[in-house]
Amino acid sequence: MGAKLLWLPRADTEVELGVRNLGDKWYELSEGYPMPGRSWFANLNYRY
Repeated sequence: MGAKLLWLPRADTEVELGVRNLGDKWYELSEGYPMPGRSWFANLNYRY
């Protein structure tokens, strides 16, 4: 499950914050290779 928040402070600007795999945590397999779990992101988009 994921969540995303999109905010439009102006008509030409977007601010986006979110998280992917909300229920997961960082974990490792028995061989020791790290696997990504929860990941956060932030984006800023400007159109002219």
